[in-house]
Amino acid sequence: MASDGSPVETKIILKAKHPEEVKKRLMEEGFNEFIFAERLFMDNERVSSDIPQTGDYFSLMVAKKAKTNDKNNKNSKNNKKIVYFVGAGPGNPKYITVRGRELLESADFVMYAGSLVNPVVLNYVQGEKLDSYGMKLEDIAYVLANKVEEGKTVVRLHSGDPSLYGAIIER
Repeated sequence: MASDGSPVETKIILKAKHPEEVKKRLMEEGFNEFIFAERLFMDNERVSSDIPQTGDYFSLMVAKKAKTNDKNNKNSKNNKKIVYFVGAGPGNPKYITVRGRELLESADFVMYAGSLVNPVVLNYVQGEKLDSYGMKLEDIAYVLANKVEEGKTVVRLHSGDPSLYGAIIER
């Protein structure tokens, strides 16, 4: 499976020889929408939301997690209470990753290291911003946890690559 670390909302299973069993396993993981396809672009092509007991070598399944309509949360991702750690890159705001920029643009709350992050990167942020300069680790964790509990999409913006420069090990 390939992922950038974001919650997985869709899975594609190739060679789904036992689709009924695969569906049961995926339902345990929270997937609730399924499409089965067999022999695509061949004679006897079949595409259906009815999941058969068996499939052949030329079959696949697509499984999705349907969005919940929970009015207390902005989106279902916040149910997992995630703080996204985003690296601001090597200093030049043009070098932030596409995913990092997307997270900054969609975040409700961004805490950043003001003494380390190029302020131009903060132009991507539409939500609330807080400079963590001078804060103790316990205070940083407290603020991040409270924002997540409030149902906010939370980003901890760090300089460089957070897995190399320490933000990942802040807990």
